[in-house]
Amino acid sequence: MITLKLDWNCIIALENGEVDGKYVARLIDAFEGGLLDVAVTSVSAAENMPREVWETKRYETFEKRLAKVGLSARKAVAAPAVIGRSFIGSSVIQSVEDVELYEKIRKIVAPQLDRSGALMSEKKRTNLFCDASTLHAHMLSGRDVFVTNNVRDFQRKIGELKALGVKEILTPKEAVEKYLSEN
Repeated sequence: MITLKLDWNCIIALENGEVDGKYVARLIDAFEGGLLDVAVTSVSAAENMPREVWETKRYETFEKRLAKVGLSARKAVAAPAVIGRSFIGSSVIQSVEDVELYEKIRKIVAPQLDRSGALMSEKKRTNLFCDASTLHAHMLSGRDVFVTNNVRDFQRKIGELKALGVKEILTPKEAVEKYLSEN
């Protein structure tokens, strides 16, 4: 069975009724029907939530949002643990090699953190961290396809990312066309 990892932007597109949301809904329906294995990354709980929710209820809020779109938190791929950005019970300890891989991904996906991280808002830093971390967790989990509508940060850099071991990056529409065209 093909394994897909949805970027958090896909869930947001579904929640907001955006065009990509209808394709995300089809992928989730295929998951519920046993045609695809679809997951998100636990690090997504750190993205796009108010700071006051961050420490106490962020993961609980994340679980509720997943349930509303038809995914369970048990389908959240555990992300490598990072102090101050991870949730106990939903993250895994990193090896030296894992940290090195993350740094390589971050330099491709979020190079701004090297140059101007101190000048960015906490929200922007968190977003960039989550972009790199979600792809990192996807790779460490061995999933087949990373699904995102963030073409700028991921698909335009596919050559560099494939050199690190990424198998495939598709938009929600491309994933539906490739894996559900007969359904």
